[in-house]
Amino acid sequence: MLEHECTNRGKNGATKWTGKISVEHVLPRNMSKAGSDWETTAAWTDEKQAEWLHRLGNLAMLNDSDNSSLGNCSFADKMEKVGRFQGSASWTIRDLYYTYKDGPWTEEQVQHRQERMLALFCRRWGVNEPSSAGTSTSMCSACPVLPHLPL
Repeated sequence: MLEHECTNRGKNGATKWTGKISVEHVLPRNMSKAGSDWETTAAWTDEKQAEWLHRLGNLAMLNDSDNSSLGNCSFADKMEKVGRFQGSASWTIRDLYYTYKDGPWTEEQVQHRQERMLALFCRRWGVNEPSSAGTSTSMCSACPVLPHLPL
């Protein structure tokens, strides 16, 4: 993610990084913090959280101060805050906002986003994903990338 972000800084309306870069966990590491409704809104259990927390589809790059402002709040609250700093946001957070802002952040959404991001990275670096049959297939053909994501 970092290489792609750094390559595209200053393009397509993105601004230069300021401050320390950090990784946002959309589904937070601590769901039980006050004011968070992760366990009830999208039925996230401790087991599901452990399975999906560190997956690519649940991660986005932000500068440290923006990431700190998101904290452990609900997905709706995170999207409201993300909408306010779109001009300085990374493509990973802009993609998250424009594609998923209207729904709950569910296991299916994380999986969908992960497939989209893997397809983008596959396309960018010309990598083919080995299939279970031992032949090489392009992940890019299996999962189209939205045109607003810069290559």
